[in-house]
Amino acid sequence: MSVKFKTGLQSLRHKTLLVISLMFMTVLLVSSLFAYKTLMIDNNSIRVKSAVELRNAVNKAETGRHVNIALTKDIALSTLVIPACADVTLKSASCKNGFFRLTGIAGVSVITVENGGRLTLGNIIVTHEGTHGAGVVVESGGVFVMVDGKISGNMDNGSGDGGGVVVRGGVFEFVGGVISDNVGGVSVSWEGSFSMLGGEIVGNTASGTMEHNGGMGGGVYNAGIFTMLGGVIVNNTAIGSGGGVYTKGVFEMYCGEISDNVAVWGGGVYVAATGSFIISGESVGGVVVNNRANDGGGVFIYYGDCSLFGGVISGNIAHQGGGVCNWYGTFNRVNSEISGNVADVGSDVYY
Repeated sequence: MSVKFKTGLQSLRHKTLLVISLMFMTVLLVSSLFAYKTLMIDNNSIRVKSAVELRNAVNKAETGRHVNIALTKDIALSTLVIPACADVTLKSASCKNGFFRLTGIAGVSVITVENGGRLTLGNIIVTHEGTHGAGVVVESGGVFVMVDGKISGNMDNGSGDGGGVVVRGGVFEFVGGVISDNVGGVSVSWEGSFSMLGGEIVGNTASGTMEHNGGMGGGVYNAGIFTMLGGVIVNNTAIGSGGGVYTKGVFEMYCGEISDNVAVWGGGVYVAATGSFIISGESVGGVVVNNRANDGGGVFIYYGDCSLFGGVISGNIAHQGGGVCNWYGTFNRVNSEISGNVADVGSDVYY
């Protein structure tokens, strides 16, 4: 168990990396906003009202051209596959409440993005309405961009085949919309990457029995690379570790908020033995506030690495380590605010 305070050259190097990362974030935001603007244009959309029509429309994208599909009513279906070379935008046509539903059958995903496929999701609800199965599965080499809509009511069955979004080695870019009320919010495998620029991950739970979702990571379970550039992870619950985020991969937070999450260990963030958690951005950095746990209300480090180059950890509550609880990990603090946390032992930091 160690605590290190770094200054000078190491801090300068980090600032340089931060500038480069912020430039990348700007480019990503611009491209995502362009995608959103394109999504809202109804011109040349293929309008569909049944599962058969939807699959036929997706098949037109297999030639490599982009296809813009607009649902005109709720559709129930088995897995919709976005195949290799297909580039599909999926949204609702004009609707009284703005959202039509894609409802999956038990045991399989509503949508799967295969290697080489790309899906942009707009104002659609993706759901199982409480039965087992994933909302969206992103296979290795697939790309999923969510700019609006809602992924809700999907349940993990403990085998990695359920939850809101399952990234099995592909790329997930979350720009806007809501991922809520799933058993397992977002799960990222060791080959996957997840960039969160906006949107909400709210009200999800981790209550399974296997490692994929065995009470770990109510909002996000990360074994790959998770970059948080905005948005909120709020009001998620884990019966074990990481109410907001469980990471045994790389988790870097530049901006955004992790708040009001609950777990036994690591109400906000749990950093496992192979994991790392970095808050970057001295003036912008992320906020970890008002989370609760038995140990590590804000952050719990278990043989992992945590480095704070900015951000705020405040208002969290625990028995040990209201702000940060470090069990045999490495805790590097350069420039961050850790204050106003509550605990019986170690209100702000417990080593």
